Amino acid sequence: MVKIEKHGKVSLITFDDGKVNVLNQDSLSALGQALDDCKDAKAVVLTGGGKCFSAGLDLKVLPSLDKDELFGVLEQFSAVLGRILRYPRPVVAAVNGHAIAGGAVITLCCDVALAGEKDLKIGLSEVAVGMPLPKFVVELARNRLAVPRWSEAVLFGKLYNWREAKEVGYLHQTVPSEKLLETALAVAGQLASLPDSAYTPTKMSLWSQIPQQLEAAAVGAFLTDQAKEHMSQFKG
Repeated sequence: MVKIEKHGKVSLITFDDGKVNVLNQDSLSALGQALDDCKDAKAVVLTGGGKCFSAGLDLKVLPSLDKDELFGVLEQFSAVLGRILRYPRPVVAAVNGHAIAGGAVITLCCDVALAGEKDLKIGLSEVAVGMPLPKFVVELARNRLAVPRWSEAVLFGKLYNWREAKEVGYLHQTVPSEKLLETALAVAGQLASLPDSAYTPTKMSLWSQIPQQLEAAAVGAFLTDQAKEHMSQFKG
């Protein structure tokens, strides 16, 4: 599900569940463990296997969970997001395909996000399907996305193609798809030379105003009637 490859001082983490790389108990645990296993790397590249970076939280599993179990999954998700956002070394997202909802949040947590110039969609779709965005995500988007497009991206649940996603601020750079990993590893390699003594505390300061985790109220976002109706489409 999660593979780690060493490229000099850079570790490449590939998340691949053979489908659309959904986030659930197993995959979140594997991603967290991968970040632990890369603690000695000078920089990390995150990418997805197949045609999708990540379609977000597993909407087939969530409807079957009770409130406590759902809270547990969101705690896991929160922990992984926090680990990426506050990872002490540079983290580069190589967005190989669709990055929807939770997948888009992961890209926002990375220091740099690159994508291939291909048919893909990136965005926070939650509001459009009846799921209020947690404050963690709202504040993260406020800090990462372009000011003129921020409310559009957050409030309307809009999904963007690669050109639009770069304009809005989800992406820092786009490249031909066949050069995505090569470019992401090169960017990470350049960032790996930054001195820890300066980079790490500055990064911590940069994100100090972002909540440490998803608030408990985020569970309620998945319990609204419209959210349940949306998730029911994925059962089976």
